[in-house]
Amino acid sequence: MTPTRFDVDNSVVMAWCFEDETSHYTDAVLECLEESEAVVPAIWPLEVGNVLLVAERKGGWSETINHGLSAWL
Repeated sequence: MTPTRFDVDNSVVMAWCFEDETSHYTDAVLECLEESEAVVPAIWPLEVGNVLLVAERKGGWSETINHGLSAWL
């Protein structure tokens, strides 16, 4: 089977980094990556940076982000 490509929204990717934001949908998208390739828009790094900045300002940066990003990266 030929691998497929799909666009993935930043909210889905960021949900993987915040345990309280995951859902059946975000888990299913993650499973799709085993056989498919995700494509993101050029602005995606800025969207990620914004989410991380907001999380830091809310005090959710240290534990949630570090754990999620370490596991993901």
